[in-house]
Amino acid sequence: MLMASFDKLANFIGGGKDRLKSPVINLNGCQRQRPALFCLPPGGGGAYAYYPLASRLADERPVYGLVNRCYAEPGWVDESWAAMVGYYVEQIRRTQASGPYHLLGWSMGGALALEVAHALEQAGQQVGFVGLVDTQLPQEVSGLDAEPVEVVQVARADESLLRGLLAFAPGVGEARIAGFIDEAERLPAEVDRTEWVIAQVAAAGNVSAERLRSIHEDVHLQREIVDGFAVLDRNAELSQAFRLRPLVVQVDCWWASESRSAERVRLGEAGLLAQASVNGLASSTVIADGHEGVINAVAFIDGLVQRLADKA
Repeated sequence: MLMASFDKLANFIGGGKDRLKSPVINLNGCQRQRPALFCLPPGGGGAYAYYPLASRLADERPVYGLVNRCYAEPGWVDESWAAMVGYYVEQIRRTQASGPYHLLGWSMGGALALEVAHALEQAGQQVGFVGLVDTQLPQEVSGLDAEPVEVVQVARADESLLRGLLAFAPGVGEARIAGFIDEAERLPAEVDRTEWVIAQVAAAGNVSAERLRSIHEDVHLQREIVDGFAVLDRNAELSQAFRLRPLVVQVDCWWASESRSAERVRLGEAGLLAQASVNGLASSTVIADGHEGVINAVAFIDGLVQRLADKA
């Protein structure tokens, strides 16, 4: 699924003025008076991966992406997991004063969504929806550290190219884009490797090569990828303090089949039922995709839209 507006997403990724004013970004510009969907950031701290689903929900409800505080306050370094969670709770309540609150999180964002939901409920607020997308879970939940999440490996020099193309042409998939990058390494020296990769992705995704090129050339995107590595490393350390806590709301889960075995999904469900979604899971769905691609998978976004349809 292609984003509805390259310019809006480029402004977000590129550090436009709206982005710098607040760590809470309205990703679809929806003005309907319905409770928003708040998307908690994955380990790298950004929110642009949520743009395809935000675009799909543009006529339904506002979708806000929260970004790590360092992107709004240059130089900021989170000191603890609890403080990070508290900050996101504060930003959400500043944006929407009362419930019902709808939360979504992919990867580490799922861990944050669970913690934020618990904090909101403890404050007497209603949480109407918690969606977990191939979520991080505590290692002490049996079996979850047995199979590391599969991540396509590319050189860090190629990471900004991979992430930029994946964000703007998500339907092509991370593995296929990484394959184009690997193939480009074997091209004759006179061939512009980056241009060749962009052309292949544009053709595979039926998107504009010119648009993909302009986004990749945006120096701010390169900076966010570099910054994201530092944030990712720090967040990986802080998230060791993440614990499952009991919730009133029933959680919806989506799992990526390429990153989790059926047994690992079962263990994840069991851990959530025992320690977090104690009133039962609202739904649990396996999506035929990898960890990086599931957030943009059509089957996931269709399911999310359906699950939110009857929410106030």
